[in-house]
Amino acid sequence: MRKILLILAIVALSATRGTAQIISVNTNAMLDAMQAPSFGFELVLNKRSTLAVDGFWGNKIMGKEWKVLAFQPEWRLYFGGRPLFHHYIGAVGILAKYDIKAYAKQYHGHAMGFGMSYGYVWPVTKRLLLDFHTSLGFVARDERNYMRNTDYSGYNMFDNEENVVDGDYPLIPTNSRATMLCPIKIGISVAYIIK
Repeated sequence: MRKILLILAIVALSATRGTAQIISVNTNAMLDAMQAPSFGFELVLNKRSTLAVDGFWGNKIMGKEWKVLAFQPEWRLYFGGRPLFHHYIGAVGILAKYDIKAYAKQYHGHAMGFGMSYGYVWPVTKRLLLDFHTSLGFVARDERNYMRNTDYSGYNMFDNEENVVDGDYPLIPTNSRATMLCPIKIGISVAYIIK
């Protein structure tokens, strides 16, 4: 994670040309409404492209026992004649860690992926913007599954130190890995140009 932040900082600093950079800060209103506070920034790289970095964290998303921490970098190419204005396409990635309890199961793992994004930025005022965006891409997940009240006859969960018990969720001996096509980033962001 530190290496990714260092690379993004180097890219952002290398984009400076001795003139003032345009930087906006934002929050995704849809994530905020689902009780997953979000924060991001967008840095103008040149006349048509920007680098956006967003993140969100939720401890009880939609009031359920869902814990998610995610980081979403994105490169955007604008078609409105200037950055932070009108239509854009982009390349978006995601790094996430999650712990989700649903019904009789618990999913604990991490995911990463990449895809293409499309959005439209509507300027409300000179500095206040609304960003409508969606994306589609491939996400690979690696998780451990836990279940309640399951008979694990023939399996001794204490044979291996990695096998732990979280409450009444004994560890299933196999990991679940999959790659799927799904939305990576979707929402309506409220952005403010600070510089």
